[in-house]
Amino acid sequence: MPFVSNFNTLSFRLISVIISLMLAVGLTILIPAMSVYHEREMENRMRELVYLAELNILESEAGMPLTPIEPGCGIAVLSTEGKERWFGHPDTVALVEGMTPRAWDDRFPAQMALALSALAGAETSPALISIKTKMLTREGVHSRLKMHEKLHLAFPPNAMTKALYRFLFTGVVLVIMAAVLIGVPFAMVLQWLVMSPLRSMIMSMAAFAEDPYRPTDHAHSVQFDGIMSEAADALNCMATTARNELVQRDKLASLGEAIAKINHDMRNVLSSAVLLSDNLENSSDPHVSKAAPVVSKAIQRATNMCGQILSFLKSPGNARQMPTDILKLIEECSEAIGIEVDYVGPDELVVDASQFFRLLHNLISNASSAGANHVRITVWRVGNSAVMDIADNGPGIRESMLSELFKPFVGSTSGSSGLGLSIAREIAVNHGGDLKLSRSNSFGCEFQLRLPLEVLGNTDRMRWWE
Repeated sequence: MPFVSNFNTLSFRLISVIISLMLAVGLTILIPAMSVYHEREMENRMRELVYLAELNILESEAGMPLTPIEPGCGIAVLSTEGKERWFGHPDTVALVEGMTPRAWDDRFPAQMALALSALAGAETSPALISIKTKMLTREGVHSRLKMHEKLHLAFPPNAMTKALYRFLFTGVVLVIMAAVLIGVPFAMVLQWLVMSPLRSMIMSMAAFAEDPYRPTDHAHSVQFDGIMSEAADALNCMATTARNELVQRDKLASLGEAIAKINHDMRNVLSSAVLLSDNLENSSDPHVSKAAPVVSKAIQRATNMCGQILSFLKSPGNARQMPTDILKLIEECSEAIGIEVDYVGPDELVVDASQFFRLLHNLISNASSAGANHVRITVWRVGNSAVMDIADNGPGIRESMLSELFKPFVGSTSGSSGLGLSIAREIAVNHGGDLKLSRSNSFGCEFQLRLPLEVLGNTDRMRWWE
């Protein structure tokens, strides 16, 4: 059957858990119930002996043969003067005569102890119980016994053992049957309502992973309303969004290839322009030599923008993290950009040196382009993350730019390509972290780089957060 073939291990585990829980609950109830069962069963047996003793008294008064009492059992009628008159099997009477009877105690602890002792079969001698006559006799029925104050009743060793085993066996069987009758239907309903739709969605997800461009209706596999239907709708929406994103990325990839080719040719053209601008600076015409530095700077900016575009189009790849002299990286960035950078943190970080240089260079370069003349970098810890704050003293970022700050080709300063922050965030993600703007005002802006704690390596970490 298809339903049975789809019955997975989770359903069987659920059945096992339900049965185990019900067995535990059942045993928790059955064990204390033994004391109640033991008390009631013993009282029933004692009443039987009382009836037989009453019958034996009547039969002896009438001169009739006495009705035999079960072997091992007996009863002694105890008068107010303390005299005993025994009824029962002669061997039992001979065995218990002279024994000190035990007073009957119907409280729970005493009955529980007797039940456990009987269940273990620990009794080695007959049980002789002393009980008040009025507890077992009824008015109008036991006319011969009501005049006696107490009764002594004898029972063979472990008289209740078999009865208690039957009680426990019956209880356990009933608990198992109840667990099976409840657990199996519950698991089947779970399989029908949850597991089957979930399995169908998993198969749809596997099909999507194999061919994300093929349309798949995940909601079609779910036949029931409720949370599973909502999950299928959400999955369908996510797949559609991912498919559209993939199509868009394909378009951007094709566009990127075209831009890379154009950019390569543009760099060749700009190289020729740089040579020409150098010659213009040596021109004898004062107007030409005066305009030459402006042209040279414009060409240099265009060359830098082409380089940034190529850098953006080239994926950083997997980060090859290893202990890196972070002080040296920051010093190189500071010298290349021409801005003062202060650093507080460990001397080494476990990062990809080349990628991390690009990240710091882009952030510090953006700060310098915005008008900052000082950058402060601080490393500290938050929970299981290492945090690097990069703060500058520039004029801050315009509020209109905040929502699109990390989008490619959206520059926060005039004349920029708008790729620096986008590349920096990609490198942060490539290291298992993230980059965000934590502060921007008239006193400057601050970017927060959050990375896994492992980037601190074997550094004396207590130094940086306490």
